[in-house]
Amino acid sequence: MATDKLKKSVYKYCFVSLCKNTSVSTPDKIFLNVPESKKLRRNWLKAARCDKKDVSDKSHLSCCEDHFDIENDLENYIQYKLMGLKRLVLKKGIIPHTFDCHSDRKRSST
Repeated sequence: MATDKLKKSVYKYCFVSLCKNTSVSTPDKIFLNVPESKKLRRNWLKAARCDKKDVSDKSHLSCCEDHFDIENDLENYIQYKLMGLKRLVLKKGIIPHTFDCHSDRKRSST
């Protein structure tokens, strides 16, 4: 139980510029870790228009659920919702793709 409390107390913030979500201000949001693989990390940073020179390969970055279609981008979303699964798994090749916090990249409403 002490481990669960420790995990919940870890402060996370979304690395996407202009996104203001943090684990404190939006505690019910899902935060996904940016992959450690150099190629995948580079793709995530590029998609978010984040200058990779400003980010260490060793840094632990998170991206909030607002930048994904969480129901369709996760392998185990149903298990997460129904069974309270703790570890979320993104489908292969998924990178952040929704950037409503960037005025020039908002989704068009239909």
